[in-house]
Amino acid sequence: MIVEKLASRVVEYQIQNPKKVLLMLGVLTALVIPGALNLEVKPSTEAILPEDDPVVQSMDNLRAKFGGDTTYIVFERENDVRETDFIEKLERVSNRVSYSENVFGTQSPASLL
Repeated sequence: MIVEKLASRVVEYQIQNPKKVLLMLGVLTALVIPGALNLEVKPSTEAILPEDDPVVQSMDNLRAKFGGDTTYIVFERENDVRETDFIEKLERVSNRVSYSENVFGTQSPASLL
């Protein structure tokens, strides 16, 4: 009952004074904008990891850049990335992964070439 009466009063006020309501909403929005610009949104779900660790920072940067829930990075130490055979192997693996379920895209040095 109380909520319904309050809601009907608010609606009546909005109908009678639409310019005042819009001005009030504009002022509230202007007051919120400086605080919203200071917010830092981290796409990481690992809130317990240390923020100053460079590995955690690079993972957060990758998630922010590519927008994925999960980002996998594969490092190959034994092969040279500049070799044609290895680039072709990377391309084949990238193509296989891209056809997997819930994978929206893949990127590798081979796809950049």
